[in-house]
Amino acid sequence: MSHEPRVTIAFVPRETFSQTQRALETMYARTTGPFELVCIDGGSPRPIKKYLEDAARDKGFTLIRTEAYLAPNQARNLALEHVKTEFVAFVDNDSLVAPGWLDALLRCADETGAWVVGPLYIERALEGERIHMSGGVCRIAELPDGGRSYFERHHNQFVPYAQATGLDRQETELVEFHAVLARMAAFEKIGPLDPELTCMFEHGDFCLSVRRAGGSVFFEPAASVTYVLPQQLEAADRKYFLLRWNEGWLEGTIRRLTEKYDLSKTDPEMDIARAFVRSQRCLRMTWLDRLPRMVGDKAAHTIRHRLVEPLEIIYSRCRFAFASNGTAKPVSRVQVSPAHR
Repeated sequence: MSHEPRVTIAFVPRETFSQTQRALETMYARTTGPFELVCIDGGSPRPIKKYLEDAARDKGFTLIRTEAYLAPNQARNLALEHVKTEFVAFVDNDSLVAPGWLDALLRCADETGAWVVGPLYIERALEGERIHMSGGVCRIAELPDGGRSYFERHHNQFVPYAQATGLDRQETELVEFHAVLARMAAFEKIGPLDPELTCMFEHGDFCLSVRRAGGSVFFEPAASVTYVLPQQLEAADRKYFLLRWNEGWLEGTIRRLTEKYDLSKTDPEMDIARAFVRSQRCLRMTWLDRLPRMVGDKAAHTIRHRLVEPLEIIYSRCRFAFASNGTAKPVSRVQVSPAHR
């Protein structure tokens, strides 16, 4: 029986840096069996950079550092260049994997032939509080006027685990990049991940591409991962978080998706996406949570949606004017620290 690794874990930044150490050490503690690891450090602050350099020497993984911030698909593509194994498992740097997660994903891929396998996604800081998603729907739908719309919905979203239904292994249309296993052969068919999707839709585009190429996507509940939402941004996270969800990247991503799938220019799903991204950015404004207690729910809603959010959108456009074309900076000045075996 071979003990050569079948999978390389690609550990990449998503929207913050402050959970990096916790997520990486949790992954090592809860992952059995041999694996390779490629860690992408996209411009993390000095303490995280130092931690990753020390961890790479101690644990023997490949560390790739850029001084510039990276959009998630940029980071994933950078990791893919260093994968030599049959599978790659993408894991975000704010995801806490559960014990046995990787074995369960590999077992599902072997038994079903799936190209892509995603776990049960949990959310909130306390593991198991509620479900983030358990697979989902992702397709291009026809609108009543003959146009085309990007349609995405998550199964069991925000449902407590005890109340969830359909938590068995099944083929699905959608999994997410918080943690996902993929066959490297899939990328031979579909090419690299789309670097022009800088803000969102990366997971949906990937799953659509896999299915259109003849591959299958599976949900495997025997594996689970907790996505740690930022409840309050630390100072070291603020700049990257605001870049990750800025207006330029948002609108550039919408343009790219619209052109790629010939969507209607007035696709109503894009307004849902805009509302989500703008709500994400408001996480940094913790005083908004106190506003209802100060002025009442109705007044707080009015202040937020008629005053705060419009001004915040202008602020985002002005602060990240360099990102107004919707593209991330080209990857440059890459520093690779190879695995020490």
